[in-house]
Amino acid sequence: MTVDARLERLYRQVELVRGAGNRKRGRLCIMSFVAFLAEEHHTDNPCTASVLIRQFAIIVNDEMPDHLRQQLKPFAPRIIGTRDGQDRLRAELLMNAARLDILPRIAVDFGEDAQRQANLRRACGDLPKMEVLIDLRDKAASLVLHARSAAGMSGQEELASILARLLTHCAKTATDPACRDWYWLKAIELLDRLCDVGPDRPQPQFQPERLASLEAFLKRREDVQRRKTRVAAALVRARSLIPALW
Repeated sequence: MTVDARLERLYRQVELVRGAGNRKRGRLCIMSFVAFLAEEHHTDNPCTASVLIRQFAIIVNDEMPDHLRQQLKPFAPRIIGTRDGQDRLRAELLMNAARLDILPRIAVDFGEDAQRQANLRRACGDLPKMEVLIDLRDKAASLVLHARSAAGMSGQEELASILARLLTHCAKTATDPACRDWYWLKAIELLDRLCDVGPDRPQPQFQPERLASLEAFLKRREDVQRRKTRVAAALVRARSLIPALW
């Protein structure tokens, strides 16, 4: 069996969830899945991953609907080895995307209506989705305008966090399905592009033995869960027979 086929089979055995998840149950977030593939201990902050990518990916993972979140699985092996000193280039990619794609799209999709709704709801003492959107939009615009502030590590992480929050918030706020899909797909596209940053960055090479050991781990987990289910079912049947014995 080829490595790609083994990876596909592994993806079917893993469910991406919000939070770090539980490795023993095969329920992981995108970053704890990276740690799993990289043979690190269970964590959502694997040593092998770009800090900027981690910041972006965790927010997207946690905010996505369950069915869309599963589309992030193929990025896990690509994130391995991205702690490579290239996060400044990744930050520039995000700033360009914000300036050329994201902020102009938000202006079209929400525009002055967002400000008007925010003002009305603020007067009522409410903190609406639109007001949060405006705050995130303004922070992103400020970072793009003052690009040097995103040059340092903390600025790069802030930029990744704000853009991920902005995209996911827009997706969850939009009422039009096509508009909502645009923001989710843009988040996936940006993660794809972030993984590609780096001069001739080698993709991680998985040995068949390594993938086989991961598969075996998940199979043992499935076997344990299956035995627990059988035991629980047997107990239910036994309890249902107790009145008959009397």
